[in-house]
Amino acid sequence: MTGPAKWRRWRGWPDVLAVCGYLVLAGYVTERMWRFLDRYLLQTNTTDQIQFEYFLVHAVRVVTHGENPFYTTTMNHPSGVNLMANTATLGLHLPLVPVTMLFGPQVSFAVMVTGALAGTAAAWYWLFSRHLVGSRFAAFVAGGFCGFAPGMVSQADGHPNIAAQFLVPIIVWRVLRLREPGHALRNGLILALLVTYQAFINEEILLLTALAAGLFVGAARCTTRPRHAARCPPSCARSAWRAWWHWRCWRTRCGSSSSDRSTTGASGRARCGTGPMSCRSPVSRGPRSRAIRRRPPG
Repeated sequence: MTGPAKWRRWRGWPDVLAVCGYLVLAGYVTERMWRFLDRYLLQTNTTDQIQFEYFLVHAVRVVTHGENPFYTTTMNHPSGVNLMANTATLGLHLPLVPVTMLFGPQVSFAVMVTGALAGTAAAWYWLFSRHLVGSRFAAFVAGGFCGFAPGMVSQADGHPNIAAQFLVPIIVWRVLRLREPGHALRNGLILALLVTYQAFINEEILLLTALAAGLFVGAARCTTRPRHAARCPPSCARSAWRAWWHWRCWRTRCGSSSSDRSTTGASGRARCGTGPMSCRSPVSRGPRSRAIRRRPPG
């Protein structure tokens, strides 16, 4: 084997070692869960663990019995429950159907929590090492922080759908690639598929990612195009003020208590409308938006 071939063969070992390191660290964090797998439940989020294990069993019934993945009557019988309004997390539970069928939902839950931490760290390591920094060690440290920060470990304790953020760096990367010329349709379709899959994992993380990406793209536009830079701060301040005004108007109209905030029925809709945006926009007092009245004759 020639020298360049050997170098290409060994060049991928830092990535393998990084992923193995993240798996070992995730196993250390979840060590007690694996040790007492069939005897104990999480102390702080017992009900969440039970619910996720129920959803894991429901995913098995979806595959084996053809049940509706978005609705079930086994909860809140006979009315049923809309699973898309709950943490059904089909993006994680359906791939774990073989593990659930072979070893049970307890093992699948432990695999989901461990994989969420390690997978998130590995995804951020890939983004850092391939597109942001030249040092693999720096990328390993950065990926480890993104995957095992205190907030991530805290959410993994009963909320693996929030800790499973391995698609976030890939979505961010695809958003940044939208500005590249050519293949616009292909890049848009790939981003749409990633966003859809993330919606079946956790919508909250998707919303936060969209807000962060929007702020980043807006700030980048203001800094790279000087003729727009002067208008960015006033525009952002005006948009924030109008959003606050709509919210305050809606809260004032509907009241602050839960009994006064009911929007059901015709009377509730007449008083509260369909939401904060049902309030009329505030009239700006700037010189450009003053109402121009025609001078009366004579």
